[in-house]
Amino acid sequence: AVPCLHPRANPDLLFCIDCGQPLQVMESIGIYQVVKKLGQGGMGVTYLAWHEGQSVVLKTLNPDWVNHAKALELFEREAKTLQQLNHPGIPHLLDFFTIESQPYLVMEMVYGQTLGQYVAKQGAISQSQAIAWGLEV
Repeated sequence: AVPCLHPRANPDLLFCIDCGQPLQVMESIGIYQVVKKLGQGGMGVTYLAWHEGQSVVLKTLNPDWVNHAKALELFEREAKTLQQLNHPGIPHLLDFFTIESQPYLVMEMVYGQTLGQYVAKQGAISQSQAIAWGLEV
């Protein structure tokens, strides 16, 4: 993709305020431009990525887990589960692909706060609220 050439482009931002394109791309994975690492756990890594004017989350397995059959099975199961779910708080699966034995999930970006962030800011939730949210999900 052509980098943004707008004069107001600010390198402190991730995306151009005029056209929405990423201002810095870490790497391209398939058709997706990786903008920022969002998180890394024991088994996987998530990235903020961009494709055709849309911010998406790109999730993959850590390279150490790519050759573990059970890890691959669980990753594929996550993709199948996400395909079946429809809730505003759960990201929709947009794509699932593999490049050189490395699997990737592409999900819509869901903005908001985590439950941990909510509790830290608002305090503990009531039992009835926890049950209501659990039933909703």
